[in-house]
Amino acid sequence: MLFVDLVASTKLAKSYQSEEYFDLMGEILTMLAGEIEALGGHVVQFQGDAVLAAFGLVKTHSDDPLRALRAAKAALVAVTAYGAKLGLELEGRAGIDVDDATTGWVGNEYTLFGSVVNLSRRLCSAAQPGEVLVSERGVASITGGASFAVVSELSIRDFAEERGPYRLLSFNSTQERAFDAPFQGRSAELALLDSWWLRASAQNALVYAQVTGAPGVGKSRLVTHFMALLEGSGARCVTLHPKHSTLPEDTLARLSQHDALVILLEQAERLPKTFLTSLERERQQPVLILEHRVRPSDHITNTLELNPLNFVEARAITESFAGPQPISLVKRWFEAANGNPWLLESFGRSLLEGDVGAGSEAPDGVMRVVLGRLDELPRSARETLSAAALFSGSVYSGALEAILGKQPSLEALLETGWLVELRVSALPGEREFTIPVPLVRRVAETLTPLKSRKLWHFSLAVWYLERDPPRSREHMRLSNNVSGGTMQLQRRRPMTLESDD
Repeated sequence: MLFVDLVASTKLAKSYQSEEYFDLMGEILTMLAGEIEALGGHVVQFQGDAVLAAFGLVKTHSDDPLRALRAAKAALVAVTAYGAKLGLELEGRAGIDVDDATTGWVGNEYTLFGSVVNLSRRLCSAAQPGEVLVSERGVASITGGASFAVVSELSIRDFAEERGPYRLLSFNSTQERAFDAPFQGRSAELALLDSWWLRASAQNALVYAQVTGAPGVGKSRLVTHFMALLEGSGARCVTLHPKHSTLPEDTLARLSQHDALVILLEQAERLPKTFLTSLERERQQPVLILEHRVRPSDHITNTLELNPLNFVEARAITESFAGPQPISLVKRWFEAANGNPWLLESFGRSLLEGDVGAGSEAPDGVMRVVLGRLDELPRSARETLSAAALFSGSVYSGALEAILGKQPSLEALLETGWLVELRVSALPGEREFTIPVPLVRRVAETLTPLKSRKLWHFSLAVWYLERDPPRSREHMRLSNNVSGGTMQLQRRRPMTLESDD
């Protein structure tokens, strides 16, 4: 069992409006869950600002205790890095215990009971910021994978008999395995970013540019890699993220002190309107501002649209985890992910975890990763996306409204990139969309109950009847393939009147 929570979250909550704090905690807990699931753990519960996770519950590995330990450390590092990105001092702490537990349903909730749950929570509460405490039986289960120091002066509440606990010091590097995909391709994109930086430097100018692309296509990774290269040559790179923190009053003055500056800008719409004009007026050095977003903004002329990886680059990512794989298998993953690096990395992790069976196109671990991202959407947007996933091809706004019985929530999906609008619609008067990643379409379809799926396919068959008869017949077939009886649809024929004459 692994228990992770934030330090001083009560104090943090007092400085936010409730909705802003809810959004912040949602992002942090989602990030923590991602670190845990990446190493094969299962999130049992979110408890306020804490995460309770089990290793060996859903899927068993021979090194589950070591995985829990790695996940704990990765989670704490991620929290600190995320706080630095937002201008916040965020820290976490963690506790780990290994023992038997009783599992089962209580009401509608699947949960665990046993001292292993309680001790992991107590160890977490006793840990210092940034520290991982492990029980004696936990240390005994981690054979040679890490080194510890006993904290003999510490007494664990309700567990006076517990010897230790033990503080994690380091991991055994000989047993470390890579869990990060290598940076692949993007040479042309890096060259374009470099040209913007050279223009700013040569002209002592402020150059504003944007990097756009679908979720998970690698915008953050590309910009981070580029900034790391620049910092190696002496440039100063900073990140402004005004979503969860206001900019300190001295931000502009501090930025103006650097000889060369690259700013990675997130949530630009939340910046004070005068900030960029003031920076342009007061700066004495070249500045490159990079904003990454899903949809391009029309008022920014310097635009880099990031496309999915090609097959060779995709194969390098998936095989970086567990060595060479059959091309046919990697090709199925590549097509399901549409070359999306985030999903390809998830496939690679699943391969490393042994979560991929013969012929598998969507391992459970990858499905959970996608579901986790879709859970971040508003409820109305998830419903719209699940309805859009039933279309056998392009998605039309009028058809969505017909099957949902209300206006579809399109803008939220367009902003996040789960839907892409086509410039020209095949049907006059309709807005036409597509779900760019086949795997996302497949996962979104599972959000729809079978009963609704049957009725929605029937509604699509009716909607397409006069507009596209082949697609109408396809949706009627899909409706009848869903369990629950057979529906029939006939084209309405013109009525003829016969007179007595």
